[in-house]
Amino acid sequence: MEFLQTMEPWHWMALGIAILAVEVWASTEVLLGIGLGALAVAIVHKIYPGLSWQMQIVWFAVFSVGTTVVYWKKFRASRQSSDQPLLNRRAQQLVGKTVPLLEPIVNGQGKVQIADALWTVQGPDMEKGAVVRVVSAEGMTLTVEAVD
Repeated sequence: MEFLQTMEPWHWMALGIAILAVEVWASTEVLLGIGLGALAVAIVHKIYPGLSWQMQIVWFAVFSVGTTVVYWKKFRASRQSSDQPLLNRRAQQLVGKTVPLLEPIVNGQGKVQIADALWTVQGPDMEKGAVVRVVSAEGMTLTVEAVD
């Protein structure tokens, strides 16, 4: 309790920097608002040096929640959409592509080669060399159908 009563602006500044350092290391995007809240309390406490420890905690909570809400609503939401949503989803990029079977589909499974990769495919039984179209992708397995 005694420590809380003797909190100085530099305590809040050190806490804020430490929390932001952990955020940079962990990249969770959760501690950002808390670290900024501590820095904001350091500024408020510097301006109003007689601020009680209870009010410092209240301001810390307000600033932390406020900055977190603003971040999640404004910045994080805008980062979710992309002009290339399939950029790092290679299997999804193959949907619609037509290729010949490298190995026949037997008992629902076969193989195709697309560029430099071999892919396991599932679909109706077909002979080697039959042309198939990729209709969906689940993990590293492509679902195919015969091309007419």
